[in-house]
Amino acid sequence: VNHVIEHLRQPAGLMQALPGLLKPGGLVYLACPNHAGLRARIMGLHYEHYCPPEHLHFFTPRSLQQIGERCGLRLMEQHTFTHAFHVKELLLHVALLRFLRQPRYVSPADRCRRPPLRFVERSGAWLRKPAYGLLLGLSRCLAPLLDRAGGDHIHAFWQGG
Repeated sequence: VNHVIEHLRQPAGLMQALPGLLKPGGLVYLACPNHAGLRARIMGLHYEHYCPPEHLHFFTPRSLQQIGERCGLRLMEQHTFTHAFHVKELLLHVALLRFLRQPRYVSPADRCRRPPLRFVERSGAWLRKPAYGLLLGLSRCLAPLLDRAGGDHIHAFWQGG
């Protein structure tokens, strides 16, 4: 169940159905965005997963564990993970915050807007290929550190109760 649960109106319904679908000893892999992750906390309302009506529910490792246990699943393993590409986006976002003023109020309609990263990547005025390569290399080094602080995605393995 890879990045599905956050899109459902009733995620508990899916979780309750899973134990009946598993063979004895079978496992379920579940992945979803981590809204307690460092990137979600830094980017705030600009975090791309805060985008209703696409994502209807927001999970943390703790809330995902609670819903699974209430639905009769037993958590076998859970960890968070950050892709290097997402670290690059975070670094660009932080760089842009130095130049852009954050609005005091963000309307619900504006919450789905992405930070203007494509403009920065395309403009090339201050971000040339060597700098971009350096940024991507730095991103690959920082990704494991971000995982310790709370990665972007939750990866969990469940077994029927």
